[in-house]
Amino acid sequence: MKRSTVRRWIADVGYRTGATQALIRAGDRWRVLRGAGTFSVGPQRRDPFLVLIYHRVNRDTGLFAIERSTPETFRGHMTHIARHFHAMPLEEIVRRLASDEVLPPRSIAITFDDGYEDNYTDAYPILRQLGLPATVFLTTGVIGTGASLWFDQVLHAFEHARRDRMTLPGEKDTTDLRQAPARAAAAFRTLQALMRLPDATRLTTVDRIVSELDPAKAGRLPAMLDWDQVRTMASGGMSFGAHTVTHPILTRLPLEEAERELRASKQVIEQETDRPTTLMAYPVGRRPDYSPELTALAARLGFQAAFTTEPGANARGDDRFLLRRVKPLGSDVPTFALGLAGHYLTEWKAGSQ
Repeated sequence: MKRSTVRRWIADVGYRTGATQALIRAGDRWRVLRGAGTFSVGPQRRDPFLVLIYHRVNRDTGLFAIERSTPETFRGHMTHIARHFHAMPLEEIVRRLASDEVLPPRSIAITFDDGYEDNYTDAYPILRQLGLPATVFLTTGVIGTGASLWFDQVLHAFEHARRDRMTLPGEKDTTDLRQAPARAAAAFRTLQALMRLPDATRLTTVDRIVSELDPAKAGRLPAMLDWDQVRTMASGGMSFGAHTVTHPILTRLPLEEAERELRASKQVIEQETDRPTTLMAYPVGRRPDYSPELTALAARLGFQAAFTTEPGANARGDDRFLLRRVKPLGSDVPTFALGLAGHYLTEWKAGSQ
């Protein structure tokens, strides 16, 4: 039996019997401290909270898209949060951490990265209906410009490639691209290779790859938000943070270029929304993608907190420029609920994940 099938069965049983909800309540008082092959149980850390991360919400079932949820899945997730957690604006959580004000039990914030148009067309109506706030981290160079993110350009080129074979970056042998599943696997291997390149090299390599794939003029690249949509969402209770201008891997840039990316992203959001921009998220956001120099830069530019994509719960006392975010686990509510309960209950020892 597949591990995913077993996990879903356990999640279903836990949800129907109330065991999952009991785990969430246990997390209000206790924590499981996990390390490399070890764990212990102790009192919960002060003011634990979760931050969820989404990218896209739509009905695209294709193989060539960054992480997304269907509107039905997203509604199920948000309904569970509305019933069992205390959803708060991310700025309010950060403000309370800075001022030593107490957070409610099971505090959670909802975030989106990049700024896709479906955040407005598909996610925003659900959030408004359920009365849930959220924060969108904008890659400002593609907001309202008609441009697309570099990784979406690569995925689109592989999806519609007219080339039968190609040598991928960092590989010696050619890859067969005649079947869609093989092209999709090759596309995501290519993205991983591109992320390891210096920024200038990556951009020229993207152009070369797209040219070599010679994509047919079919379909269209994912649409991004425009500033009118951003302002409408802002007036409806959503907030916006900086996610750079061009979505580079910041550690692959000289520090002065990283500063320009963050400063310009912050400034244009403030100009377009007429509100301060106090939060940022590191592009990609894994451990190789941020550094002590970047956390110091974020503080110097006036951000109050910065967010990674390292999974896990946060608590008072954590570094506010290295806060964690949790990707939704599973499309069904029981699996999603069990994943949240596990994150809320667990604290990982530094460097053990």
